[in-house]
Amino acid sequence: MAPEDRETPSPDEAFATLGSETRLSILQALGAADRPLAFSTLFDRVDVDDSGRFNYHLGRLVSHFVGKTDAGYELTQAGRRVVEAVLSGAVTDAPVVERTRLDQPCHYCGAPIEVSYRQDRVLKYCTDCPGRNRTPRGVPDAPAEGYLGSLPLPPQASRDGRRARRTRPRGPGPTSNFSRRRPESARAVRPRSPSR
Repeated sequence: MAPEDRETPSPDEAFATLGSETRLSILQALGAADRPLAFSTLFDRVDVDDSGRFNYHLGRLVSHFVGKTDAGYELTQAGRRVVEAVLSGAVTDAPVVERTRLDQPCHYCGAPIEVSYRQDRVLKYCTDCPGRNRTPRGVPDAPAEGYLGSLPLPPQASRDGRRARRTRPRGPGPTSNFSRRRPESARAVRPRSPSR
C-alpha cells in the first residue's frame, strides 16, 4: 500500500491501536530487524502462542504503523517513531540529571557553572556567585542562590516559542470590542497648509 493511500487515524484511534502489549511487541520486533520480516519469522520473535491472535494484532497495525510488502512486514515512518519513543524512554521515563560541573565560566563572575536536567529543562547554576535574583518556580530543590537560567529541551521548543511570540498579532484580537480605527467623527481635522 502506497503511503498516500493509507488512511490516517485520529490521535484517539492511533493511541487505542497502540494500547496493547502484543502490538507494542510486534513494533519492537520489527524495529530490531534490519530487513522486512515474513509472518512466521515475526511470529517467532513475539511472545504470543496463538497465531490467530497474533494475526489479529498485526492486522490492527498494518497500514499506519506497519507496512506489508512482498518481502514481508516492516515499520512505516509512524511505526519507527513509536519504537524510537519507546526505546528512548521518552514515553515512560521522566529523566533527571543531577548537577554536573561544566568547563564553562559564569557570565557574571567567571566561576565554573553546573547544569542539571529535569522537567524538560536544562538549568544552569553558578558555583560561586548568587547569579540572578530569581530562582525557577516549580523546580524541586532549586537553590536560593546561584541560579543563572534555563533552556527548554528540545531546543526546537525554544525556537517555536520565540517564533510564536514574534508572529502573534499586536493589539486587540478580533473578538475584542476595541476598534483599531477611530471613527471619522473622532479624528482630528488638520487644516490644510496653503499651497504655494
